[in-house]
Amino acid sequence: MKSATGLTGSGSRDWFIQRVSAVVLAAYTVVLFGWILCKGGFDYQQWAGFMMTLPMKIFSLLAILSL
Repeated sequence: MKSATGLTGSGSRDWFIQRVSAVVLAAYTVVLFGWILCKGGFDYQQWAGFMMTLPMKIFSLLAILSL
């Protein structure tokens, strides 16, 4: 019988995946707050420009997949 809470069936592999996703989400949060703190006041155009860069698109996709 397969566990309902196990992602891969291996406890150590599940633990590793959980830690990697935590690191990705923490780094994403730091980057977003860092950008906000460095910019101070910003408008929609600056935010959209920042989020539309290729690195942020990839980073956002990784963060969403980590959830």
